[in-house]
Amino acid sequence: MPDRTMEGFPSPGSASRSGDPSGSVPRSGDAGSGSLAPLLVIEDLRVNVASDRRSLFGRPDPVYAVDGVSLAVAGGETLGLVGESGCGKSTLARTVVGINQPSSGAIRIGPERVDASTPNGANTLRSTVQYVFQDPYASLNPRRTVRQSLDEALEMRGVPRAERAAEAGELIRRVGLNDRHLDRYPHAFSGGQRQRIGIARALAVQPQVLICDEPVSALDVSIQAQIINLLETLRDELGLGYLFIAHDLSVVRHLSDRVAVMYLGKIVESGPVEAVYAAPQHPYTVALMSSSPIPSIATRERERLVLTGDLPSPKNPPSGCRFRTRCPIGPITNPERQICVEKAPVLAETPSGQLAACHFAGEMSMSALATAGSHEKE
Repeated sequence: MPDRTMEGFPSPGSASRSGDPSGSVPRSGDAGSGSLAPLLVIEDLRVNVASDRRSLFGRPDPVYAVDGVSLAVAGGETLGLVGESGCGKSTLARTVVGINQPSSGAIRIGPERVDASTPNGANTLRSTVQYVFQDPYASLNPRRTVRQSLDEALEMRGVPRAERAAEAGELIRRVGLNDRHLDRYPHAFSGGQRQRIGIARALAVQPQVLICDEPVSALDVSIQAQIINLLETLRDELGLGYLFIAHDLSVVRHLSDRVAVMYLGKIVESGPVEAVYAAPQHPYTVALMSSSPIPSIATRERERLVLTGDLPSPKNPPSGCRFRTRCPIGPITNPERQICVEKAPVLAETPSGQLAACHFAGEMSMSALATAGSHEKE
């Protein structure tokens, strides 16, 4: 396996590091991100997680954990996906790789629409999109050595048996381990080493896109940095596209080119990562950013915005804006704003350039929180 431009992988020059120059996340029907043809396109995806079994009272009402989400990932870029637990991030990721089945919408690999429920569609997804799980130990077969796990993936890719040993050695060295680790079982490794093995197994089929679902949340901080650096190196060398899901906003900011914020099954804001972090337009994004620890002492006077209440159930989402039941600038504090109750906001471009689904986008800002915190201190 050659060092940089392996056969089947996009070459490093085929995609720029910056991804979408406009930073916008495509909505349903958009061609893609910027001038680069996206590798993975999700169009108006809906996922019903309610049981499909008929009971004495008929079929249960649908529960859409993902409701009308559209995203695109180009080669060489990272799209960060953030939001509270239960907002649908992992459901979306698992649907893309075929673990869950979509109720409607489309998943495209390049221009080709794929259906994971068909053999051809499943094979296309497996060879193009791979999943890096949150728990590396649970994702590895405890009865298989590392070599056997990699051999299975290489066989699926069609690598001749005589060449698999050399390929496995190249893969394990690429992720920072060495050949002596190939004949060990998962229990013999640390958490960071297991995650490296999981990444090597994902790379074995030479995918174009990696879906990283909380890949470092179960690791120590020092090991997290090593895995993040490894993912950066692989992306830049192999031209991979990442859909990176995390709760740690500092990690998302470090690794991502663009970021999408998800709330109760919908994207509420998206754009270039620096623009979203510097001037979030949706009040939910402001709340997320204000909850993130601040390393700089000079900016610690910022007031923290604490949301009241819990995330509503997708079984019975609020009418109009789904965030209105917790929104600090919505009808709870401004009863005259009935538009939030009556009409669902659409994801539209704001004056600052990013997209936001809010009737009053930009009204609440991080600078206002910083000013409030400074006044409170005085």
